[in-house]
Amino acid sequence: MSEKDPAVDIRGTVPRPDLYTFVLHYFQPENPGFELEADIQNGQFQNGIATLVHCPSRTGCRTVLRQRETNTSLFQVDDSFMITLKQSNGKGVWVDYILAVPADHYDPAILELKTQEKANSLLAECVQNNYFIDPDEASGNK
Repeated sequence: MSEKDPAVDIRGTVPRPDLYTFVLHYFQPENPGFELEADIQNGQFQNGIATLVHCPSRTGCRTVLRQRETNTSLFQVDDSFMITLKQSNGKGVWVDYILAVPADHYDPAILELKTQEKANSLLAECVQNNYFIDPDEASGNK
């Protein structure tokens, strides 16, 4: 979202009517933290808010959408929903996706993105044959 596109609509469906928590996966490398406003339509109309922290990470960050009136992160969704995210004070954000997590499956650990360190396994595989790559194996002929 930017000044040119100050709002974005995100639509989704859920497998069954239930209480859900909406988790936003975003990138926000340019500003200190701010709050992003949201309108949630799911058979009823609710105002929401998401607190976005400064997020220069290449993997992005996650936050929970909360109801403005009650500060709860639970939303009743019957079948489908539409969330309208609105730019705040000219501050841009890149929203990658929104997860609709059933309340009974939500765990705060979902907000923590785990980095995948692959350098050690790559080195272990390559060093075992002194960095030799069999051309037949690499091309799939074996």
